[in-house]
Amino acid sequence: MDASGWGTDRVSFSWRTLLLALFVLVGTMWLIGCSAPSAPTVTPPPAPTPTVTLRQDALASENTPTGLRLTGTFTNIGDGCARAVSGELRISTLAGVLVSSMPWTLDPAQMIRPQQQAAYTTCCFVGTESDYNYSVRFAFTTVTC
Repeated sequence: MDASGWGTDRVSFSWRTLLLALFVLVGTMWLIGCSAPSAPTVTPPPAPTPTVTLRQDALASENTPTGLRLTGTFTNIGDGCARAVSGELRISTLAGVLVSSMPWTLDPAQMIRPQQQAAYTTCCFVGTESDYNYSVRFAFTTVTC
């Protein structure tokens, strides 16, 4: 060590090495800064899923020797199509007590399109049509029209 507190070993200094390192640094920064910005990837929103909404329209009855044959009509008021449509006609007293549950099924291959009306039939209910409330539960598979 000398009087200044610094060691006597010297590190060799090369302007050439410094300029080369500086050139590489500036060149890299320039290339990064000059690269064209990538366009953002735009993912289109998913297409809306079609919906099927089956609305009970009417229920008619016909007396048969074994009871009332009930025929109901319904309309698909949705924008999708339905297949494998089935349901359950539920008959309750005016007080709301369930009296009968009558299942029905359409041909599974039958497609019900938007605004299309279809009918189902169940048989046979013993009772007077005016003494009961009727409701329908639908089951179906939504398919591409």
